[in-house]
Parts: sequence; C-alpha cells; structure tokens
Amino acid sequence: MTYFPDLSACDYFGSIDIPLVAIGWLENGRPVPTGEVPEQVFEQLRELLRDPWGPVPFGWHDCDLCVYRYGRSKLGTFRNTMGSKNVFVPGDAKIYVAPELILHYIDQHGYAPPAEFRQAVLDCPTMRSVPYLQAILNLGLTHKTLLPTQPDSENARCS
Repeated sequence: MTYFPDLSACDYFGSIDIPLVAIGWLENGRPVPTGEVPEQVFEQLRELLRDPWGPVPFGWHDCDLCVYRYGRSKLGTFRNTMGSKNVFVPGDAKIYVAPELILHYIDQHGYAPPAEFRQAVLDCPTMRSVPYLQAILNLGLTHKTLLPTQPDSENARCS
C-alpha cells in the first residue's frame, strides 16, 4: 500500500487540481496516531464504506500492521484485514480520501483519525445521495479525474 501522513496531499490518483487529503494510509514502521474514536463516527464511516462512490478499485492491499506469529498462510486472508476501495468524504474546501482498511485500523489497531476528518464523516451526506454527489462535484471531483499513478509527493511511498 502507499503511505501518506494524515492530512497530507494525496496524489495516489495523479496530480490533479483537487484538494485530496490523505487519511489512514498507514504503514508498518511509521507512526500511527492512536486514541478513542466515538462509536458514532465508526458507525457512520462503516455506513459510508458499505457502497462507496469512487472509481473501480485498482487492486487490493493487506494490513501490514497485523502481526502473525506463524505466518499469514496458516490462517488465510480475512475480509477485515484487506481492502480494495477508498472512501471520499467532502470537507471544507477539500476532500478526504481514506482506504477501506480504515475501519480495521480503528477497530484492531486503535488508530484515531484527525478530529477534522471525524467531524467531516459525521457531517457527510448519505453515500451516493444527490447532496453527496453535489458536495464532491462542487469540489471538482469526478470519476474522470481519478486515475491511479505513481504518487508524485515526497510524502508518499509505495510498498
């Protein structure tokens, strides 16, 4: 997976003139902010990820924060430790983008996304609703603007 620090520019989808802000693009060996996340935020985020708007997934990634004493192959891959989608959450003059694994990171690793993202999740219109689509379109985001590329920023690192 590609690593981006929280609240940094997310250029996973290429260099575009839309303020995409990375949330929860975690990687083993990098700092993971931890703390309490209100259940209401977790449940709203889970609802947003039930059928998220966005481009067709570009592949999948496993959680590399999980530790398996005897190797992953002994247990197989479980749904909550891998992801292929992203969630786009409109905010004030920016769009937060988080990988599907954010729910696993919160639940299993104690990850705490930044407060401004948590508030944006609570304020987010229902996924795929007209208000949701208007909010992201007003910020300039469409399927056509999202194409996966090698990240341009110095913050990003593909693993």
